[in-house]
Amino acid sequence: MRLLTSARKQLASQFRDSHAHIRGNGADDRSHAQRAYAVDGVTLTKAVTDVRIENDVVTVVFDPASVHADRETWDTMINVFDNLAEWTGAPIAFTNDESKALRMAAETVDAVYTDGSSGGSLTKAEIYRMGTGKDLPADER
Repeated sequence: MRLLTSARKQLASQFRDSHAHIRGNGADDRSHAQRAYAVDGVTLTKAVTDVRIENDVVTVVFDPASVHADRETWDTMINVFDNLAEWTGAPIAFTNDESKALRMAAETVDAVYTDGSSGGSLTKAEIYRMGTGKDLPADER
């Protein structure tokens, strides 16, 4: 049990520390500078207050107040994602060994706010398809 707890903490740490990101599609009216700053991930990363893995779900908790933003400012100026799971799931979106190891630990990535509201959710298959354009390999389903 101790090894499992240690492995989960390590995986949660890898999700938390990952600097990988998926760029937005430019379909909104936010300025290029705003998108570049937010997509860089610095502000999003600073707003992460918890990452946990339980029951095959990675949950990433965001608190806009931790980056001195109210929810309106967060939604209009900082968060460029309609579904924050696109950003939080980026570490499992690729074909490398690290991404595969992380995918084996979770079926779903959820983004939530400290007030309990949802920031979005995606399955590992959806995230993999976003990153690679392919279906999840059969041995990972």
